[in-house]
Amino acid sequence: AFFEENPVRVYLIMKQLSENLRATTRNYTEACRTLDETLRCIETGQAPSRELQDRQNRLRLDSQGS
Repeated sequence: AFFEENPVRVYLIMKQLSENLRATTRNYTEACRTLDETLRCIETGQAPSRELQDRQNRLRLDSQGS
């Protein structure tokens, strides 16, 4: 009944859930990529690029804010 009586509200809820899922997927993918590159640097002894360091710092700050 709620869906039939409030189609706009249901749409907005679904839209927000979809946006949240996309953002979570994007963040998870970036974290996996960062971890993979970090481990590769450790294994090879190669210094991480500036871009990788920036991503590591962003992830660290994001995790501290959670």
